[in-house]
Amino acid sequence: MILFAQNRRNRIVIALIVSIFLFDFITKCFLVFNIEGFKRYSMLPKIFIEVGAIFLILKKGIKDKKLITYLLMLIGLSAISMVNIPFNLNDIFDKLYVLNKYLFLSVFAVAFLSFEEDIRIKIIIQIRNTILVLGIINGLFMVFGLISQWEILKAYPNTHRFGYNGFLLKTSEASYLYILLIITTYYDYFLNKKNGILCLYFVAISFFLGTKAVWLFVTLLVSIHFLLHKKKQLRYIYSICIMTCFLVFYFFNDFIIRTVVSLFSFGPEIYNKHGFITFITSTRDLLLINTLNHLKEYGTYIIYFFGGINLKNFGVEFEFVDLFLFFGAFGLIVYILIIKRLFFTEYTKIKLLVFLALMCVAFFAGNFFVSFICSLFAYAVFKYMDYLNRINI
Repeated sequence: MILFAQNRRNRIVIALIVSIFLFDFITKCFLVFNIEGFKRYSMLPKIFIEVGAIFLILKKGIKDKKLITYLLMLIGLSAISMVNIPFNLNDIFDKLYVLNKYLFLSVFAVAFLSFEEDIRIKIIIQIRNTILVLGIINGLFMVFGLISQWEILKAYPNTHRFGYNGFLLKTSEASYLYILLIITTYYDYFLNKKNGILCLYFVAISFFLGTKAVWLFVTLLVSIHFLLHKKKQLRYIYSICIMTCFLVFYFFNDFIIRTVVSLFSFGPEIYNKHGFITFITSTRDLLLINTLNHLKEYGTYIIYFFGGINLKNFGVEFEFVDLFLFFGAFGLIVYILIIKRLFFTEYTKIKLLVFLALMCVAFFAGNFFVSFICSLFAYAVFKYMDYLNRINI
């Protein structure tokens, strides 16, 4: 009976994860081939998971009262911020829509924590392994996309911009997904010297996405790896390499910048018009300036402390800037406490540094915590780290 329940639970987890990717691909097909009719199929399995999580909370009760307190605080802060805006159904709908995205992971975690610890471990392993397999398969589709040039496999269909994300819908989500796949396989290698080849595979595949987020994370991870390496010689050699790179950049910065810019099809136009900062931030600095100008004219104490900015109109896509705009200063503090609660009930130095590297990427790339699949997989990856740490004591 127990074995049957476990097998059924495994099948449900696999089915839900696969359905997220499948419905993402269906949506991508509708968008790329411009098929008429309803297109937002990707949200259906996510709604099902969220409704299922709420049902579990009502059925099993709340185990983590502090986490639910943080959730209620964010809902309260959002309610206060709504009082500050003129009544507009579209703005209210946008606010509730984004609020739901930001709170999804916490709702999932509250439901997840209602299970016994041994069941939680099995679910985390199942989620992690399922996405690992899907990441391998999708990587092959990305390589095939490069060879075949099929629009459906491109990260930026019907454009000349380089990038392939396979059957994934959003390139930003694909970047985070492969960063998380790199993290989980690297941690396996770091602790047990396993999955090193698989980690290198994900590193290589991630470059097919053509995003700066991947380059930034890989650079940070390589730095973490060598600066914390057990062999002093490697640490010294890498430190010398870093200093050499800084010196080379200092003397040849103009040549290096123009070379990097030329690697991206959209690079020269943006660089010549707005400069390197705009290029490296993918015009997010312009969005930030626009939002700051809006705040100068319409900003109030309620907005600064409780949030209320409509991210659809004034989102910057710098993760923690958007969190501040949406929740205000008080809400940002509460959200950081939620992040700590979700990801750092246990931690090691390497886990902390890898997580900070991920957050560094999220800060500049944005759209991490509003992504159902990325936030969910990140939770599974870092909980899996806790499991590995326990069995390696």
